[in-house]
Amino acid sequence: MSANFADYLTKIPLFSDLSSQECMDMVRTFSSKNLEEGTVLCAEGEPGDAMYIIEKGQVKITKKTIQGDDEELARIGVLAVVGEMTLLDGSARSATVTAIEKTSCYSIDRKAFDILVKQLHPAAFKVIRKLALTLCERLRGINIRTEEFFADPQKSMRKMVKRQKEIQANLKERMDARAKSDSGRLAGGSGERSKQSSRSVVQPLRTWSATSGAIEPDFIAFLKQLPLLDGFSAEDLEVLASTLVMKNYSNGEVLCKEGDVGDSFFILGSGKAKVLKEIGEGEAQHLATLDTGTVLGEISLIDGKRRSATCVADGNVILLSCNRTDFDALFLSGSSFAFRFIERIARDLSNRVRSANDQFTMIFSRPGQTLQELHKRVLALRGQLEGGDGGGGEDEEDPEENERLMKMLNYKGR
Repeated sequence: MSANFADYLTKIPLFSDLSSQECMDMVRTFSSKNLEEGTVLCAEGEPGDAMYIIEKGQVKITKKTIQGDDEELARIGVLAVVGEMTLLDGSARSATVTAIEKTSCYSIDRKAFDILVKQLHPAAFKVIRKLALTLCERLRGINIRTEEFFADPQKSMRKMVKRQKEIQANLKERMDARAKSDSGRLAGGSGERSKQSSRSVVQPLRTWSATSGAIEPDFIAFLKQLPLLDGFSAEDLEVLASTLVMKNYSNGEVLCKEGDVGDSFFILGSGKAKVLKEIGEGEAQHLATLDTGTVLGEISLIDGKRRSATCVADGNVILLSCNRTDFDALFLSGSSFAFRFIERIARDLSNRVRSANDQFTMIFSRPGQTLQELHKRVLALRGQLEGGDGGGGEDEEDPEENERLMKMLNYKGR
């Protein structure tokens, strides 16, 4: 590796935030690979044990179709990164990468990267934050796909009917493979399931006592209950508590509004919140209800983009907020809390992306599904993307409307 390797590395978006010294520290995880034309760098379905940076040459990315053919998805060359999600969870490869000419690349070993993580090395967490940004973009991409459904649901139904048979043929195989992969990651302790999705009961933050009236809220005791913060030390939780601002809301008040700049993340200290989304034309749709202890708006820490949905108080609510500027200051100072929180969010996002992709596939794989059922399933998926449990769609079916739509689509239900 040349003396100018740090300059080389910062040209790659994944490493662009690293200092020269941090780049050289990352080099400890690198090794070189040389590939002849036709050599497979990594194969679909194999465990993910490394990511790669193409130094010279070119590779193609292929994926097996339902018929068993290799479909070419892309060709990438110098400075491209392959298999970067491996650094987060070591999940099975989703595609095969093959050299189409003489190629050299750098391999970044996941185990070596994990050592940097355990040592709380800033370089590792800057990379993790960049990976989280990629996941945010993928989640927003899934959001766009659901919006396309609402823009033309009849067209979506026709696509569903067309794809039903082929998707059903491979759905069970994919889900079984995913279940085995998830089981392996849980057993190894390296790719845990989303802490946010573990819906344990959280006792609300107390600010009032029946005997003594107003009391000083115990932030630390409350934060220790949160699934997303499971395993954090008391010292780390004290750092978070020092940044939190508490505010009370009455029923129906807006906690955060769709389209606003995401400059904070929030924790529901007490009460519940409804997630609403402007979808297509008409009134906002209810996507999900969030319980006490839910962390929301955490994606703002990653990309700072505008809110994708509106949250309103469902009853009286105590909301705790942390400003993105304050969090960034913690991250840049090398706070162990900020590092581990970003890592936890990145893993949570990774699980949400995988789950959403599976849910999106399942939406278009159910035979005899009516248009209104499809509508409700997409609403539920939107709720999951916003951090809820996907239980938002509650409207009763209108059989006559369904029958009219099915006739229009020349589609027969079950």
